[in-house]
Amino acid sequence: PNLPKELENRIAPMLDVVYNGHVADLVKFYSEVRISVAPLQYGAGVKGKVNTALAYGVPIVCTNIATEGMGLTHAKNTVIGDSAEEFARLMHHVYTKENIWNHLAHGGIERMQDVYSVASATPQLEKMFRELLGPTFSKGKQFQYISNDYINDKQRQYILQRAKVEKNSREVPVSPHNNNSLRRNTLSNGSSNRGGV
Repeated sequence: PNLPKELENRIAPMLDVVYNGHVADLVKFYSEVRISVAPLQYGAGVKGKVNTALAYGVPIVCTNIATEGMGLTHAKNTVIGDSAEEFARLMHHVYTKENIWNHLAHGGIERMQDVYSVASATPQLEKMFRELLGPTFSKGKQFQYISNDYINDKQRQYILQRAKVEKNSREVPVSPHNNNSLRRNTLSNGSSNRGGV
């Protein structure tokens, strides 16, 4: 549901933000943003907003609560800050440091593939069904999926390409939705992509 117009009109001018409301095409949306933020003060379990950003190759700045239960690691696949000052510093750091941006984008995609992908869930689901159904679930049976695979091959290639670490790169690859490179105002210094945050 969209934010009520009255509330949007009161909040947006104070924060100098653009409120997008419902986003129909997440691939296009995430291909046009540089970072995502999850300044959550409460919550439990896996946070969909965090996983979605990471799966699309968009680095995310989180509070500790936003990462609880997800196995994320500071400076490996996200950055974590709880005070307003630290959160703002990390946002600026990830936004302006090309090597850090690339490192976190790649780390986020890697984490999503390792833990939350169909490929990583298949063996666990098959084991569970074998334990529950015993001999009625044959070993040779292929596990069948009904998938909402809304990311086509071209989009998937773009997302993976976007997360590649390219030394001294100053551009994100061309989005599959337009012919313009998404220029980024960066302060790349060509240092190692494994540096601290």
